[in-house]
Amino acid sequence: LGEPSRSHFGSSVLVVMAVSILPPPPGLARQTTVCRSRSVSSQSSTESTAPSTPKCSSFESDPELQFLVDRSEVGGITTLMVRNVPGRCSQQSLLDFFFELGFRGLVDLFYMPVDFRKRVGLGYCFINLTSAESAAVFRSKVQGLVCPLSKGFGKVLQVSPARIQGFKDNLTALRNNLAASSGGDSETPAIINPATGCRLRMPEPTGRLRRTRKKVVMDFEGLMTRLCHQ
Repeated sequence: LGEPSRSHFGSSVLVVMAVSILPPPPGLARQTTVCRSRSVSSQSSTESTAPSTPKCSSFESDPELQFLVDRSEVGGITTLMVRNVPGRCSQQSLLDFFFELGFRGLVDLFYMPVDFRKRVGLGYCFINLTSAESAAVFRSKVQGLVCPLSKGFGKVLQVSPARIQGFKDNLTALRNNLAASSGGDSETPAIINPATGCRLRMPEPTGRLRRTRKKVVMDFEGLMTRLCHQ
């Protein structure tokens, strides 16, 4: 602290204190600098080691699969959901049953979800046909049939339009589905080239695999039968 200085402005007296500003201690300045550099290096290290998820919405890695996407019909109802499917039959045997009905060469995507714990089907399947006309014929022909693959009393098959329509949109949804991407060839969706009948490989997922949201489907007819026999 210096000596106070007096300045006279008329009758007023202004007192100015000369204060000397001292630099901060060397230890404190060094500590602040180190903390700042440490936080910057930590941030850069986090950014460099952060995992990157590849994004690829096309199917260009598989030309044959890309050809099916390009030729698939857009618009109209081509994807159907078939209910009351026997749980003990396999995906391939059910697909062969539909082929025997006259739809060989008209199917490019087929999937029957399974319960991996019980190793049985969930009672429904999805099928995409190459045209809306073929889908209409399939629905009129399969609706009301009793699948011969069921052991004992079989339920009547019910066919309805699926929520997701089209080969490309269904394939995009299935490739990012955890259940559809798990298991062997008999449990994953069958992607078929209608021209050759050959099965194609499921494309890699575009992001994090999602679990299918479980839905409870009530069989009203079966429920009423059980209640009547109680």
